[in-house]
Amino acid sequence: MTLPNFIIGGAPKTGTTSIYHYLRQHPDIYMPADRKEPHYFTHACHEPVSWYEAFFEAARGEKAIGEASTWYMSDNEAPGRIAALLPDVRMIFLLRQPAERAYSHYWYRVARSTHVAATSFSDAIRSNDFDAKAYVGSSLYADHLKRWVEVFGRERVLVLLQDDLNADTQGVLRRIYEYLDVDPSFQADTQRRHNVTYYPKNMHLFRAVIGLYEPVERLMERGPLRRAWSSTRRLRQIGRDMLYTRDRKRPPEPMSESDRAYLRELFLPQIEWVEEFLQRDLTAWKEY
Repeated sequence: MTLPNFIIGGAPKTGTTSIYHYLRQHPDIYMPADRKEPHYFTHACHEPVSWYEAFFEAARGEKAIGEASTWYMSDNEAPGRIAALLPDVRMIFLLRQPAERAYSHYWYRVARSTHVAATSFSDAIRSNDFDAKAYVGSSLYADHLKRWVEVFGRERVLVLLQDDLNADTQGVLRRIYEYLDVDPSFQADTQRRHNVTYYPKNMHLFRAVIGLYEPVERLMERGPLRRAWSSTRRLRQIGRDMLYTRDRKRPPEPMSESDRAYLRELFLPQIEWVEEFLQRDLTAWKEY
């Protein structure tokens, strides 16, 4: 039976997709090409082990075998489920300034759903539904990492920062290679960033267009013309792309000062714990 000996467990919108693509280039590392996130220990926990094993059946003797499911980190049950099946697994987590991560996550989901676009970020972070879990919950790093360290021990929990990934990508990859005990001298092609968040050029236009489009899409995908509709996928994607700016650093609506203050206070204890855990000065995170 071939199963992972390392897992990238999150958090969402921190650079995990880029890390996944970079690690796949290493000759001593195998990660499934067809699915980055099996989510076997969360959404797909009802599936048999054979279903999970199938993702790794193409491995050919690589020393490190892994997957990258970003919802593991914040799931209460995932550490125990993973430990039960993979007691010696090594965990990797990436962190980003928590308010910035939450805001990026919001815009990432806005680009994919009218329902999300209809809810303001301010309302979403103060709600008690899935939105709050996605944005606020996924950034409660201290609460989550404590569970993982308790189950796996400090030596099998590697915590990295997106700040370092952006500043010294090869250096971060070397740390991962050393952690996984594979050749640390390998140089991956890191020119491309993956799964970046693109922002709507104009929110009023975006909400109007997508609000009209999504009901039509649902109707066509279920109706007699679904085959013809499927053939227009590329054209529809081009149309959607026209609604987005390629400037990755400028959301159309900057985070309000009230939301920033709310999240600064909420996340401060979390950041202070991470500071102590990593022995790193995260003043910039606290002053965001």
